[in-house]
Amino acid sequence: MTHARWQRLFEIARTQAGVVTLRDVAAAGLPGTTFRDRARREGWQRLFPGTWLIPGSPASHQASRWSAVLANQPNASISHVTAATVHELERAHRSAPIHVVVPYGRRADPAPGLVQHRSRRLGPDDIAHVDGLPVTTIPRTIMDLAGGMPTWRIEAMMLTARQRDDLDIEEVVHQHERRPGLHGARRYLAAAHLLSEDGADSILERRTRRLVTEAGFNPSSGPHAVDCPGGTLHVDIAFPSHRFGIECDGFGPHGTRGAFERDRSRWRRLQQAGWRLTWVTWDLLHTDPAAVLAEVRRALAS
Repeated sequence: MTHARWQRLFEIARTQAGVVTLRDVAAAGLPGTTFRDRARREGWQRLFPGTWLIPGSPASHQASRWSAVLANQPNASISHVTAATVHELERAHRSAPIHVVVPYGRRADPAPGLVQHRSRRLGPDDIAHVDGLPVTTIPRTIMDLAGGMPTWRIEAMMLTARQRDDLDIEEVVHQHERRPGLHGARRYLAAAHLLSEDGADSILERRTRRLVTEAGFNPSSGPHAVDCPGGTLHVDIAFPSHRFGIECDGFGPHGTRGAFERDRSRWRRLQQAGWRLTWVTWDLLHTDPAAVLAEVRRALAS
């Protein structure tokens, strides 16, 4: 009978990246003292307060996120920059603290490596589940972050999500209507206007083209057709007489390994046809436009 109860606990742990709490122990039918004795005897790793990692489970990003949520139950969710990493809108960093949000009025004990937020407006529509983990939705996550980010970063996250069909304008507007006075709401709404424009990559291309033309360069008026081995390809921003082009490299993750490899294959074929290429990303365009112009200047001078 005791063996079956431990099995139930391990089954619960498997749905939570190997993390369990005393609440899970009770749900499995095990006495708390029995659990603590075994955990102490076998050296089970303690994560955030009141959570344990079962032996054999890796101390992964996902385990840390589950631990943060379970340590702040009930109704806690991963939020802010941690939610952005779960949604693959930002890169995860192992040393970064875990952010969680709980309903306003809840008291939470501080813990190293954990940032707790309280919200008066945290409802079921604000929460998604990613591999079972409760996480604030993409519109909610972006708006939570909008107060501490420049508009272009907010735009980049929205465009990444829209490019993957994970975001639409109605969700964005609804989130703004619910919290119009939030710090950063004006930047959030300004960024949302891009969602009604054409494709995400074309926005990056248009802004890059404007940068180089305002600097006095004269690229082709649109994507330039190039005869390559295996067929015709197009260079995003081209200087045909110099056989030099600028490729606009998306907004974050490519979604699939196949899409990533197709882009690299296309660029190799352009280079085999005698074209020199440079790449512009959303981050590079906004953080170091001088580097983009310097690369263009070097290419056209050679």
